[in-house]
Amino acid sequence: MGHLVNPGSLVEMSPQVLELLLVVLVINIGVAVYERRVGERVDSSILLSDAQHTMSDIWVTAMVMLGLVGVGFGYQWVDVLLAFPVCVLVLAGG
Repeated sequence: MGHLVNPGSLVEMSPQVLELLLVVLVINIGVAVYERRVGERVDSSILLSDAQHTMSDIWVTAMVMLGLVGVGFGYQWVDVLLAFPVCVLVLAGG
């Protein structure tokens, strides 16, 4: 429990990690937009559902990036705080 309040150096941020996450974010946005457009055009509930799932991945990636930026500025608690909405998204997606 002590690590939740005072995480210390559990998480480290590097520019390469943020760059990789940004690439993943851009790719996922492209996939979600494409799946939604095609899903609506061909009336495919599977594609529309997968587009929605990919959107949840986008939100998770964005929150992870924000957490890492917070860590980069010395605010480790931001990463811990953003872990809770990530858990909600994962549970809702399950």
